[in-house]
Amino acid sequence: MDHFDQPRAKTWLTATAVLGATFISSQLLAWLELSSRGLYFAGNPYAGFFYILTAVHALHVLGGVIALGSVVIGTWNGIYSDERWERLQSLGQVVGWYWHFMGGVWLILFVLLGFWK
Repeated sequence: MDHFDQPRAKTWLTATAVLGATFISSQLLAWLELSSRGLYFAGNPYAGFFYILTAVHALHVLGGVIALGSVVIGTWNGIYSDERWERLQSLGQVVGWYWHFMGGVWLILFVLLGFWK
């Protein structure tokens, strides 16, 4: 079995899941603030675009948080066999690629929406 620092993995995986959940919470607060100011999905095409874009992103982050949660639970319960370690390692790599892909998409959208003229 490879060397695996479970306490460190628990800390970083849990922190990542908490940050993802915090993002989703912040999106909900932003939507509530916008609606309290009268910016609704149907009333303004720009607001509608913002709601759609952020909702799709929040759904992807939610999917990542759920997948990451399965890895966190796997590390929290302990690894007692080589088979379990290999399965958890594979799942962790897939979830890692997913999060890196989401980060790349975020950067592309940030550049396109923030700097495109």
